[in-house]
Amino acid sequence: MSFRILIVDDSQTIRRSAELFLAALPWATIEMAEDGLQALEKCMKSTFDLVLLDVMMPKLSGLETCQLLKKRPSLRQTPIVMLSSKDSLFDMARAVIAGSCDYLPKPFNKDSLCAMVTKHADKRGVSTAVPFPTAAVICPPALEPTAPKSPVPSNDALGTTTKRPLITAFETLDFSFIDQ
Repeated sequence: MSFRILIVDDSQTIRRSAELFLAALPWATIEMAEDGLQALEKCMKSTFDLVLLDVMMPKLSGLETCQLLKKRPSLRQTPIVMLSSKDSLFDMARAVIAGSCDYLPKPFNKDSLCAMVTKHADKRGVSTAVPFPTAAVICPPALEPTAPKSPVPSNDALGTTTKRPLITAFETLDFSFIDQ
């Protein structure tokens, strides 16, 4: 299941940075708009699961764009995250009044942007877990577990002697130099 995101910012640098950061999320599909009017046009033609919207833009501000998007019944449930270099309580309150559900101050980093997007994807029921490769842990050869020539006896919690078939690389290291 793909999670469609519309990034709206007049700065090509911000749009491109956000696109590169979000490329780390394999379940996310990104589209971009340069201003509020272009965002409105894209939202009328297509549906998005999340809109990342800059506050200060030419033609139509992010706050005005947010209000217009929220007036449409088909877009009322679409979460809008405002992006802004202004991070005062007053600015955040204006964004909430306009209809945004979240606020991300600029400059943002990869972790904060991906965390914000993942939070909203999780709310929509998108599976955001990224499967790890089946190869468990890649160890340098010197740290790989080694099999002893004969099993090493040890006492378990009940006091009975058991035989361990493997010892770890840590157990094979020579720490005798510490006693010297």
